[in-house]
Amino acid sequence: KQQYFENNILKEFIESVSMENAIRSALEERKFVMFFQPLYSAGDKKLRGAEALIRWPDENGGFLSSPSEFIPRSEERRVGKECRSRWS
Repeated sequence: KQQYFENNILKEFIESVSMENAIRSALEERKFVMFFQPLYSAGDKKLRGAEALIRWPDENGGFLSSPSEFIPRSEERRVGKECRSRWS
């Protein structure tokens, strides 16, 4: 069986491993921040609960990566369990 090297596969792999390493490092250094967003009932405008939102801040006051990007990657690489255990 012949196999061919494809740059895009290598690039995706390197990005995935880099993200995993960055997530692990951020966990160890406690760089993730949790925010709570209130959830109100539209009908009676009463507080019904809160949604926990995790963010990954950078040194400039912004955020490094969208949660829609780093959370699925952390789940794929089994780092997500470590993320959840920090706040449960």
